[in-house]
Amino acid sequence: MFSRDDIKQLLNQYVLVQLYTDKVPTFYQDATTPEQNKQLLEEKFGTGALPYYVVVEPTPDGGFRKVASYGDVGNGLINDVPDFARWLRENVGTK
Repeated sequence: MFSRDDIKQLLNQYVLVQLYTDKVPTFYQDATTPEQNKQLLEEKFGTGALPYYVVVEPTPDGGFRKVASYGDVGNGLINDVPDFARWLRENVGTK
C-alpha cells in the first residue's frame, strides 16, 4: 500500500519517523533501547499497538504534541486504503 503513487505523494508531505520497539538498528543503538521506545509509545500515546500511525508537531519546548492518530489498523494492515488516504490529506499541516 505504501508503494502506491497516491499514498507516496501524500506521505511525501510529511516528515516520516519510525520508532523501533523490537530491535534498534546498529546506527541508532547509542540513542535509545527498544524498551525505552515502547515506554515512550505507551506514555505519550497511551498505546502499545503496532503499527501505530500518528501525526505529531513540534512544540517550542523541544517536545511534540499529538495532532491525530489513525485507528483502522489491525494485525499490521491498513484495512481501508481510501480512508487512510483521506486521513493523511486531512492532517497534513494541521495545528
